[in-house]
Amino acid sequence: MYILPAMEDLLLKHGYVLIFIGALLEGETPVVLGGMLARTGRLSITGVFLSAFLATFLGDQLYFHLARWKGRVWLEKFPAFGARVHRVQPILRKGESAVIFLMRFMYGFRVVIPALLGLSAVSRKKYLFWNALGAVVWTVLYGSIGHLLGQWALLLVADIQLLEKWIVRFLLVSMGAIAFLQLIRFLRGRTQNRSRD
Repeated sequence: MYILPAMEDLLLKHGYVLIFIGALLEGETPVVLGGMLARTGRLSITGVFLSAFLATFLGDQLYFHLARWKGRVWLEKFPAFGARVHRVQPILRKGESAVIFLMRFMYGFRVVIPALLGLSAVSRKKYLFWNALGAVVWTVLYGSIGHLLGQWALLLVADIQLLEKWIVRFLLVSMGAIAFLQLIRFLRGRTQNRSRD
């Protein structure tokens, strides 16, 4: 009974860290909810933007550089996957800049595309520039959507504390569901890798 209020307090006290983690793992939902909390005055919209930007930018940089560093080894270990990667590379080369800029808007490909680009010949500087620009646009877009939704919700819900509680609860349930789905995906991958060996 007392766990949920304690978790809500934790979220409100450490909201920026949780937005960072949520944006890194899931994407839009924590950023939109962070924007809503910023509209209620519990968080700063600048802090929400900064947390979300750092998560999406650094996460994609990490996937890109991991693939650049160890990608060839992974492709040799999983040749079937390597054949698919080689088929996609020409498509990525045709629109590298657009793909880098738009990749975070392509739901379900947030890890795959930076890794594929890390395996390609795209320069680090080009990737850095377009990734940063895309991260800024994505952050401002979804944070602003949350801020606008927060304004709309305030008009509908007279009690700001009630609104905050529902936002926080939705964020906690969303992050729990995301963590659960990531765990299932991880366990499935381990099971499939064992069956291949």
